[in-house]
Amino acid sequence: MYISIFPHTIGYPAVLSIFYRIFGAKVIVAQIMNIILSCGIAVLIYILGSKLHSRRCGVISAIIWSLWPSQIFYVSFVSTETLFVFLNLLCIVFFIQILESRLNNIISLILFILLGALCAFANSIRPVALITLVAICIFLVLYNVKRTSYFPYDEVINIYRPFETYNDKGFNKILILAVILMSYLITSKAIQAVISNKIERPLPSKPFGYSLYIGTNYDSNGVWNQDDANTLGTLMSDLNMTPQMIHDTLTKLAVNRLKEKDTSQTVNLVWNKFNTMWSADSDFVNYMKNAIDEKSPSTYDFFSKYDRLLIRTSNFYYHVFLLIAGVGNLILLFRRKTYYSMICIIIIGYIVAHFFLEVAGRYHYPVISLISLLSGYGLVSLSQLLNFGEKSEVYI
Repeated sequence: MYISIFPHTIGYPAVLSIFYRIFGAKVIVAQIMNIILSCGIAVLIYILGSKLHSRRCGVISAIIWSLWPSQIFYVSFVSTETLFVFLNLLCIVFFIQILESRLNNIISLILFILLGALCAFANSIRPVALITLVAICIFLVLYNVKRTSYFPYDEVINIYRPFETYNDKGFNKILILAVILMSYLITSKAIQAVISNKIERPLPSKPFGYSLYIGTNYDSNGVWNQDDANTLGTLMSDLNMTPQMIHDTLTKLAVNRLKEKDTSQTVNLVWNKFNTMWSADSDFVNYMKNAIDEKSPSTYDFFSKYDRLLIRTSNFYYHVFLLIAGVGNLILLFRRKTYYSMICIIIIGYIVAHFFLEVAGRYHYPVISLISLLSGYGLVSLSQLLNFGEKSEVYI
């Protein structure tokens, strides 16, 4: 029943089961997979940084990610975080690669189809991959190579190149968007059909009601709480309720919560949720302490003794590079860069989406890789402005 209500919960176990069948069902197998994926994330960040600015930016961004305290500890968790971040970045890199390619129309269309399928697969691991898909679509709609006053480097990046034989640029946008979205929807339906057939239960088409219900809880400030979990349990116990009916009911309850409160209370809720999600990056310490078996005294004593140091170190690292990323973002706004605007759209998407949905400190984890990228850009740009590094023309 639980999987039918939250279909994405089977995505990561399904991927992990492939490796378990080969190497055995051991925690170390998942941890090694996470280490490999984390290295892959560093490579993708390097590729992105190199494409968006320079190899130097790529190297610095990858190093920032590699030394990020929370990601170092998250690789020891058997959880979706590392796999999802890898897939999310892969979608972005793949998208940019398609735009920069000089391939013919048919091959370009095939690649856009694969992009939509890749986004659907990432969304089956964690449903927030939809934010990246929306950002890609917004970028395609807003970006116009004719507007050189906004994008002065349009001679290097022409997103219409695969379809330049068409005269109607708007039609090309519609064609690309239609191909990506149709591929995403078809792949999502196929994944849902496989899961539904496996568990022999129907799946919801809009499985966000519960997250919205928790996210509008003014008493808990939008974080998980037992009262809302009990409400879900009551609905699940009703055998006449389908998974979609459960989500629809919770959505209505969430809307009623919003209607019952005034604007100031809602603004306060949003602010508290924002602080919960973005003010710190040390939730992993509590997860580690809760997961440690007291029968392993050396490990347990380490986290009990140094938990405050880990929290302070992680938060210091997070706040420093969050500040540098902000500086990098301001610089790129003045320089009016193209692809970086898509990165900003994704980050804004995560912020806005969680104004309404359930929040937790670890939910900002997928954005850390993008913050690393912006931080790398900020450091390189600052070094150029201060004449600490070799000046070079930015080519995006």
